Amino acid sequence: MHQIKILIAKASIVLLVLLSLWSATLVYAKLRDSASIAVAQQYIDALENYISVKGSYPKSLDKLQLSVNNKVLGFLPSNKIIYKKNENAYIIYYKQFPLGPGHVYSSQSKKWYFDEI
Repeated sequence: MHQIKILIAKASIVLLVLLSLWSATLVYAKLRDSASIAVAQQYIDALENYISVKGSYPKSLDKLQLSVNNKVLGFLPSNKIIYKKNENAYIIYYKQFPLGPGHVYSSQSKKWYFDEI
């Protein structure tokens, strides 16, 4: 009987630790996503301003001359914001995991979505 009580106590501690880690992961994910989108939004605003002044999209984000760090939080801290353009539109995205989907912003739809990029 005494061993069962010890086993239940250990299982309860393990369960509490797992729940705490899961909660911390959710909080980190929310902070990561909002911080990453805030950085990307600065680039989006600068791109929209650039197109209104220059009449075309820049070849790279470097042309915007922003003093914003191009790295966003993710599974690895070195995730970069990536920019791709065509004649009429652009996308900006970053990957949260090295092999995972990209969190993509489209200038055509003006919305964020996840896609395998």
